[in-house]
Amino acid sequence: MNINRHKATLESYNKAFERLDISYDAKLLKEIAKSCGPSIFNNDASIVSSHDKTELVNIKNNFLIKKLGLVDSRELDHAIQDVIKMTEGLNGKTYRVVFYYFLVNRLDQSNFFLKQPSTNHSITKNREVNSSIPITKHLNKIFDEDKGLLKRLAR
Repeated sequence: MNINRHKATLESYNKAFERLDISYDAKLLKEIAKSCGPSIFNNDASIVSSHDKTELVNIKNNFLIKKLGLVDSRELDHAIQDVIKMTEGLNGKTYRVVFYYFLVNRLDQSNFFLKQPSTNHSITKNREVNSSIPITKHLNKIFDEDKGLLKRLAR
């Protein structure tokens, strides 16, 4: 990958955050960009059209469910709608990496990319997105309860 091209792409993301007047974690953004691979350099694939229902379904299925391992739920739909509202200042065309960044923050999944729990899960702006309880915490609780049940049954 061309380092100058990568820097220019990251700078484009920085400008998008500036237009929205939102601070961001540069390390998290870089990790999300890296996870997208070379598609971030493709003009069509690098942009999310928030008006395209098929694209939003693909984001939910391919990024949130398949990549992040989240369970299909209304919470995912609400998160996508919250991100669309947050990015209104970008006229319905948002960089995929920026869109994913907001989803990761909204669903408290930064540890998936940073490999450590994040201490700041909120996005600072004059209109904040409500943070939600991560779906994975619910799953872990269910798994723990199942383990306890299995142990009792094995006795």
